[in-house]
Amino acid sequence: MKKLYFLFFFTIGFLGNAQIINFPDIEFKNKLLSANPTVSIAKDVNSNNIKIDSNNNNEIEVSEALAVYYLDVNNIGLNPTINYYITDLTGLENFSNLVSFICTFNEINNFNFPSLSNLKVLEITRNPILNLNLIPHNKLERFICIAIGTHQILDLSHCPFLTSFSCSGSNISIVNLKNGIIENSPLFNTNLQYLCLDENQVDDISSNLQQNGLSVGCSINSYCSFTPGGKFYEISGATKLDSNNNGCDVSDINYSNLIFTITDGTNTGSLIANQTGNYYIPVSSGNHTITPNLENPSYFNVSPTSFSVDFPIQASPFTQDFCITANGVKHDVEVVLIPTVPARPGFNASYKLVYRNKGNQIENGSISFTFDDAKLDYVSANPVYNSSAINNFTWEYTNLEPFEAREIALILNVNSPMEIPAVNIGDQINFLAEITPFTNDEIQYDNISALKQIVVGSYDPNDKTCLEGITITPTEVGNYVHYVIRFENT
Repeated sequence: MKKLYFLFFFTIGFLGNAQIINFPDIEFKNKLLSANPTVSIAKDVNSNNIKIDSNNNNEIEVSEALAVYYLDVNNIGLNPTINYYITDLTGLENFSNLVSFICTFNEINNFNFPSLSNLKVLEITRNPILNLNLIPHNKLERFICIAIGTHQILDLSHCPFLTSFSCSGSNISIVNLKNGIIENSPLFNTNLQYLCLDENQVDDISSNLQQNGLSVGCSINSYCSFTPGGKFYEISGATKLDSNNNGCDVSDINYSNLIFTITDGTNTGSLIANQTGNYYIPVSSGNHTITPNLENPSYFNVSPTSFSVDFPIQASPFTQDFCITANGVKHDVEVVLIPTVPARPGFNASYKLVYRNKGNQIENGSISFTFDDAKLDYVSANPVYNSSAINNFTWEYTNLEPFEAREIALILNVNSPMEIPAVNIGDQINFLAEITPFTNDEIQYDNISALKQIVVGSYDPNDKTCLEGITITPTEVGNYVHYVIRFENT
């Protein structure tokens, strides 16, 4: 009897150690079983391709799952007439050592795996995601969710190591990226309504969204007083310039990208209205005060100067518009010359002349562009210049409204080292842009934009350049300097 009991208990112990994982989705299981050293489906801790089913029993045990640190079950290039798409990731929770997981181009609705706490890379592009829980994944460094389903709220505030992120082409409307780190080239979708960021990212990402036409319906701030998906209250409104002094109405000019300060007495942050002059912010319960901050507050009066709202005492959503009126007569125009494609010997270089009206009066005037005609040949301009002379082009403009910005695109060809005069790598080419009216302009130094451009042989798609050159003169101390920041999406 003792021998029989011993054999019985030994058998139970052996079966218990096997711990075969149940995978309800046969396509998921088949994908895992197809892993082998010749394909990059699964990798071990040393990044070697491995076979997950190491004992060849056509099952995956927990011990085998724990040997996997990288898993790629994407279906890119799958024949759409044959349904091999993965719909259910049940069983993935046993791969608790996973560092990288890629499941793009499948039919997955839910991703909620708290046990995968070691994940650093997660790519779920092209899945109809309905439920996405990223709270356990605070080690994420790269998260790609391009064109996912109807999931609308994304909270990455708990990801302090996140450096690469994209959610373009998705239905995501609310994103919290206030996590203490600057992400590399974050991409957003056209449905974005609310974006919360670290204070030092607000300006750069706001500019990025504007350049890509994604800021029209999006409010940006650093306040982040609520937990996405939890209970929150809504504040919104519009900002208008009363151009005819009869009160703000729908016919008046939108004040785009107005910056607000918002505080609850303890936390303070910034909020930026979108390009149509509308702002929106979800907040937690409590008393919140919002104050508009004009670039030139002496030029305008704002009504109201600020407002407070106390939730849940007051109803949500709460709407408060702002009406901006001219304070006296203030003329203030600005021009900035921006290189968009670097100057290289023998190649075309591209530039933008961006000019805007910062004052409170409608302006008419001209923009002149001075360059070295001997070293540079005209290729094209949009719009075409109104007049030209040696080393100079001039454009006329009319009816430039307050807060309005326009731009001129210009292409020039740079001389090669074989031409006379020769242009070589390392040479400096100087440009000057000027805008009128100059007389009575409140801030005259920004009516002139000088560019000292260094000719390069090749260019880094990720760089930062000061347009005023490597150094500035003592007379320029205290004035604005302009930077061009380039990056490529990852």
